[in-house]
Amino acid sequence: SDGERLLHRDSGRPQPRDASLNGQSREEGGFDPDCENQQARGDHLGGRKHGEWIECADSGDVAYRLNYIHGKRHGTWEAYWTTGDQGGTLKTKGGYQDGQRYGMWSHYHENSKLKEYGLYLNGKKHGKWISDYETGQRDTETEFQTGKKHGSLRWYHENGQLAFEGPYRHGRPHGMWRSYRENG
Repeated sequence: SDGERLLHRDSGRPQPRDASLNGQSREEGGFDPDCENQQARGDHLGGRKHGEWIECADSGDVAYRLNYIHGKRHGTWEAYWTTGDQGGTLKTKGGYQDGQRYGMWSHYHENSKLKEYGLYLNGKKHGKWISDYETGQRDTETEFQTGKKHGSLRWYHENGQLAFEGPYRHGRPHGMWRSYRENG
């Protein structure tokens, strides 16, 4: 049937809508679930996932927030760290369009510093992707074209000095590559 579907954490079986809302209506914040007794929560339309879905980790933290339109991922997608002191902090944020990754995606280290970011086009990495060490220092800069490395790649030592660089063409190293000592 259409409507909200709740899955009990232990059994994985659907449970009545009122069982997990603890008397709250959706308008009172019931859509930020208490993950202690839920595995997932979201709506169905025509038998398919539709609207915002929240998935919970065994730790009780929210693991994912994602959106669907007629069963396909569409819109904002977020993943959260679910263990340790960082439980509940953002791990990954991006978007979907018609079931494929699309637009800007960002991944974070457990210390909440940016780990990697770049664009997706039609479900594939495209353009310049940047990754950083946990310290915030640059790790790599890589050019992509329709999911394959294409263009320059620059890799840095943890001290910020360039380690090596070279071009890719259609996913394979191509042309002159140079490597550098850690002290520059």
